Amino acid sequence: MVAAPMLPLAIFAVPARRAAVAAMLMIGAIPAGYVYFVSLYLQWVEGFSPVQTGLALVPSTVTVVLTATLGTRRLLVRLLAGCWLPGRRAARPGPDRTGCRPRAAHRVRRDH
Repeated sequence: MVAAPMLPLAIFAVPARRAAVAAMLMIGAIPAGYVYFVSLYLQWVEGFSPVQTGLALVPSTVTVVLTATLGTRRLLVRLLAGCWLPGRRAARPGPDRTGCRPRAAHRVRRDH
């Protein structure tokens, strides 16, 4: 055991935090593995040069970046109406005092 670890192991005592860290590691590992194995496939099987492989991966990289930056924010605003998101000034008050109240999946229309 290290006397002064860079990351205190006590933060992993909470199960929810352990699950969140594991999820974030997978979120980072999956795209890294994708780029690694697809680049190997394109070079070894398809015979692409390193430059061709890099250029072939540009569309998927741009798609991931645009989806992560533009699509996610819009999706979160739709699904979690009233929740605080980075870049918004303040959360609208919700029933649980955190500002979060999920929007209903559909609205019931009453004509009377």
